[in-house]
Amino acid sequence: MLDIRKQAVATISAVLYIAIPPDITGYKLCDPAENCYKEEFKPIDINDYYSSTTDLYSQALKSELNAIIQNHRSYSYTPCVWKALEEIDQDPENPNNVIALYTQRSIPKLRRDCGNGDDDAWNREHIWSKSHGFPNKNQDAYTDIHNLVPADKSVNSDRSDFDFKVGGEPNSECTKCKEGDDTWEPPDLSKGQIARMMFYMDVRYEGNDNSNTPDLELVDRSTVSKEPAFGYLSNLLEWHCQYPVSDVERRRNDKVYSWQGNRNPFIDHPEFVNSIWDYECPVRCDVGDDCTKSELEVVQADLKQLQIGMKEMQAYVNETNALFAKLSVLFANDQPWSTRNRAD
Repeated sequence: MLDIRKQAVATISAVLYIAIPPDITGYKLCDPAENCYKEEFKPIDINDYYSSTTDLYSQALKSELNAIIQNHRSYSYTPCVWKALEEIDQDPENPNNVIALYTQRSIPKLRRDCGNGDDDAWNREHIWSKSHGFPNKNQDAYTDIHNLVPADKSVNSDRSDFDFKVGGEPNSECTKCKEGDDTWEPPDLSKGQIARMMFYMDVRYEGNDNSNTPDLELVDRSTVSKEPAFGYLSNLLEWHCQYPVSDVERRRNDKVYSWQGNRNPFIDHPEFVNSIWDYECPVRCDVGDDCTKSELEVVQADLKQLQIGMKEMQAYVNETNALFAKLSVLFANDQPWSTRNRAD
């Protein structure tokens, strides 16, 4: 029996050696994920989860959402966050890999950043940078999985703790990312997701619970490290409108809930953004669609312009018809052209 076990171990080791390039086999020794115990939260009815928000708006809605999503289950940064991200952000086409948010690159789970200088490894990116309000691991926001994603190590370093804003020059590695003066514009594919993650952080952390995290606030200006604020709110609102919630976000929300027991409200109810920040998405719709009030106003304005145009066109048609009627009478009388010309 012992020989059979040895043979099995040898076979598995050989397979691992073939499947994983020799230069990254060491990553499986870093912070073993099996040392983390996941407290599984079962799926819930979304309507029941947000039932207390009915007929609430603005600050009242924000306060109620804060009460709903606070006091989540928190985990150790190492190794539990590693294990959580390996499960939550797993590549759907390769279960051995994770998807890095900014580059969308598929990276082996074992190729984690373990401090060995591999710039192509993946590490844990705080979307709301930890230097902006929660630099210590004993603060709940530091390990909040709603705010953490896999990222290419070098791209994460380039992003630093910059505010999110449109503009800048393409990043050398993440070519669809742009770096400005202390600003970072992510790729279009991740803009909506990032915006909703930032909205979550603003609402989740109000400085009113035992999370050891101050009140985090989204602002429409540049910010600096150690400030519990982040910009730029106007760009995040635009991205939320331009890039609606995706199925990837919905699945991720479900998976994070299974770990933490709380959800991102702005994935489940995107309209909450409009109410809390008093912002109307400039969305257009076609006549006959089931439009919201703001969309109807856009259509009504278009119809008014169309009616004005139609009236002007009708006036032109009437003038043209009158001219042709006059010409018809003249031709019917068979008058010489000079006579007709003088008559006109």
